[in-house]
Amino acid sequence: MSDIILTARQLTKVFRTRSTEAANVAKILTEALTRQLPNGQKLPTASVAVEPGSQSVVVTGSPGDVQTAVDIVSQLETGSSTP
Repeated sequence: MSDIILTARQLTKVFRTRSTEAANVAKILTEALTRQLPNGQKLPTASVAVEPGSQSVVVTGSPGDVQTAVDIVSQLETGSSTP
């Protein structure tokens, strides 16, 4: 289950993890949604937060970043290697 909230050109999606711990999902998403600049600096392309009370992960970013998060969470939850 997930909720989507639209904000100015960014989406916020809440993932309620079932089979994977929320903190682990957040770590994976944070790594996946980070770009490394030519100077080596890492730049997050989306915000990822954990809501431990509900075992939820909240992702805010561009529609493309949120779709990447959807694909990754889906693969983690189903054990599939394809979105």
